[in-house]
Amino acid sequence: MQFVAQHTSIPVPTVHCAFTRKGQTYIVMERIDGDTVANVWRFCSEKSKEAILGQAKKMIEELRTIHPPKGAGVANVDGSAIYDCRLPHRLRHGPFQNIPDFHRYCGMG
Repeated sequence: MQFVAQHTSIPVPTVHCAFTRKGQTYIVMERIDGDTVANVWRFCSEKSKEAILGQAKKMIEELRTIHPPKGAGVANVDGSAIYDCRLPHRLRHGPFQNIPDFHRYCGMG
């Protein structure tokens, strides 16, 4: 989140600290009051939905313009395997030394 805050105009919560306790990694960050899109989507007008999707599109486009730091890999915040239910066969994957390794693993490179 700090990387995104430093390299984009996308609003992200302020991270106060991160730590590991009893094998679990935690991030302590600013709390932002409000409802999640998932909780209010069905109540939004079509115009509101279009506005939300437009904002999300701009943020994703901005994220795609930044480049990761040299030597960046793909891993959990503590350097361990990532959890992603969208990837096939199992829930934990990696860690990967670099992004091309991750893409090869996913069949994209």
